[in-house]
Amino acid sequence: MQKVDWRVEDTLFPVMEVPATAVNSEKGGFAIEGNTGYKFIIREDTGDVISCVTNDYKLVKNESLFKSTDKIAKKLGGTLVEARHFNNKRTNYKWRFNQPIKLSKGEEHKPEIIIRNSYDGSTEVSVMAGAFRLVCSNGMIVGTVLGNTSNRHSVFNNSLNNIEDMINDSVKRITEVLDEGYTTMSGNKCSQKHVMGLLKIFPVQSNEQLTQYLIANKPKTYWDLYNAGTWLLSHAMNRKAWNTTKIENNLFNTVSNWAKS
Repeated sequence: MQKVDWRVEDTLFPVMEVPATAVNSEKGGFAIEGNTGYKFIIREDTGDVISCVTNDYKLVKNESLFKSTDKIAKKLGGTLVEARHFNNKRTNYKWRFNQPIKLSKGEEHKPEIIIRNSYDGSTEVSVMAGAFRLVCSNGMIVGTVLGNTSNRHSVFNNSLNNIEDMINDSVKRITEVLDEGYTTMSGNKCSQKHVMGLLKIFPVQSNEQLTQYLIANKPKTYWDLYNAGTWLLSHAMNRKAWNTTKIENNLFNTVSNWAKS
């Protein structure tokens, strides 16, 4: 069994808000001047100050995010595979779904839901539904983002009052879209029109490499066509480029829509 180097309990520490007040020594001694418009986010069990934020910052606790997501994910077959915090300030949770999806022999598909939160305002409350697929023996993974919702930690953001609905919609989307999309792609023969369409998705400078791949691995189904696109993304394109990320995020939906048509 693989060793787990994290514990979910380590991310669920209690936090509280404490108003930041000013001290004016000119009046003699120490006098509280009142609210400064800022507050401290403090780890309650240790007394450590995590951050200083404005009063407009809305605290969303890791505990409420985790409990809401875990309850929904478990109902749909999701398993918690990661729970980490970074200096108490930022937290990531990841659930993986293992529902059967029709794939080619030896390929691995990892549908996931990822939750991010922060106690210092450095990241928003984020719920991302994704499909992450091992495409190379060197560990290269290509991601397909099926839904990504982010909300600022703001007292004026009413969406934060409906976090559980947002999580529920994202989890349901990942299970529905993946099951339908992969079955459709693997079961339908691809047309030459869409082979040419795949070439048009990528930058002109990468067309020669993609063409050579398509000649050597002539696609029969839309799943084969999707494989061609993910091969180019993982082996021949700059993984840090914005255009690569944009294509990667749209590729799954584009090819699955072609398969439906």
